[in-house]
Amino acid sequence: MHESLRSVADSALFEATAAPYLVLDTGLRIRAVNSAYLRATRRTREELLDLLLFEVFPADPCAEGVRNLRASLERVLRYGRPDAMGVQPYDIPPPGGTGEFVCRTWSLVNSPLLDEAGRVVGVLHHAEDVTALAESARRNEIIATCYRGAYQALAADDPLAGWFGLAEAVCSAAVQRLNSVDAAALSLRTPDGVEELLAATDEWARRLEELHYALGEGPGVSAFLDGRPALAPDLSDAPRWPVFADAALAMGAVAVFAFPLQANGAPLGTVRLYSRGPGLLDGQQSADAAVLAQVATASLLDEGAAHRLSERPGHYQDVNLAAGMLAAQGGVGVAEALSRLRAHAFGQDRRLLAVAAEVVAGRLRFADLSD
Repeated sequence: MHESLRSVADSALFEATAAPYLVLDTGLRIRAVNSAYLRATRRTREELLDLLLFEVFPADPCAEGVRNLRASLERVLRYGRPDAMGVQPYDIPPPGGTGEFVCRTWSLVNSPLLDEAGRVVGVLHHAEDVTALAESARRNEIIATCYRGAYQALAADDPLAGWFGLAEAVCSAAVQRLNSVDAAALSLRTPDGVEELLAATDEWARRLEELHYALGEGPGVSAFLDGRPALAPDLSDAPRWPVFADAALAMGAVAVFAFPLQANGAPLGTVRLYSRGPGLLDGQQSADAAVLAQVATASLLDEGAAHRLSERPGHYQDVNLAAGMLAAQGGVGVAEALSRLRAHAFGQDRRLLAVAAEVVAGRLRFADLSD
């Protein structure tokens, strides 16, 4: 180790400071590390000393953090001037090097270490973990975006406009913020299967929501019933929902991600995200989707809005009316009548809403339904 690097590494301040630091030589090999850095990265000295920086912290294939850091270090070595990178996402592998990368955001500053002649002999690398602050700022930005949509809708005369505006803003924010998501929808659902579509980004999303409702299966249904996210990154390999998967693929949906809305353990509904291509949401996208689900949940806890919603004609109003009419005609429960209605629509390869409209109009009766 060069004497100039050793003098920094052996200084009492280097070890005692609460700020995380590394000492790198010109080959970007780690020559010294302080305790604060070990705590921030959950590593031991033996795991870091005398190893190349980018061998210890390789690039996450989905991120650009390593490219930006390498460019900064090269500038410091070339020009001999400090380089403040500011806030920089740089996901790191977990201790032991196995498993998924851990999402981290850092405040990075790289400073040259000089010898007596003024030549650059290494870099002092300062990496402050600001993940919690960055996540808080990102969360607040998402919330503000959603509520701006609600406030804009409040200008309408409808007292529920702000509530529906927030639901629409949640769906819109999902498509804008999550690069792999092409459409989104937000639905309420009761434990006995009664459902209402609050918002959808487009007609494609509405049709996929109807598919969930008509078949009574799919990631959206599972997320509600299980109380945890149901992720289908590739519907061509989704044995849990075979009927839904085939029908959704035929409509151009390749991936579906559903996040439950819950309050005190009680299920309220789901936020469903649809993609035309395969692939999982990355860690940050999943975190953002969870925040959107929390915003939607908070809006559903407005009891006054929920009560007024029951008085407003809903997306599935004809289905609910039809189920009640069929139950009376057949002397069966509403749940069985709804199941028979769904089966009939599926067997006829028709939209559930269209079949329900025929029941309401009196053109289709319980005796006419497929067994």
